[in-house]
Amino acid sequence: PRGSLMKKRPMGPILLAVFLSASANSAAAYETGNSLLANCNAPSLSEHWYCLGYVVSASDTHALLTCPPTGVAKSDLKRVVVKYLEQNPEDLHKGAAGVVLNALVEAFPCDQ
Repeated sequence: PRGSLMKKRPMGPILLAVFLSASANSAAAYETGNSLLANCNAPSLSEHWYCLGYVVSASDTHALLTCPPTGVAKSDLKRVVVKYLEQNPEDLHKGAAGVVLNALVEAFPCDQ
């Protein structure tokens, strides 16, 4: 029930995280938005599970910065990230970790 706890969080840490993710995006990344999207859309199960694991791990890493409602499934997180990547092609070259964070913060903001 992450989403039901601590709905109101100060914006300072969130803005800092977004700034840091933007800075990290300028550095070389092993996984980019483009390669993550390719894995997420691939027909093979191994690539599907890789994508799902990557997105869920990133979500867990940034759990204090997002507030998904209770009951959000792992597959929902994946759909949010895929939709974000498809609607923001200018971010595809950026590091996947920062892009996933941006997608999740946009989809599941915490009340101010």
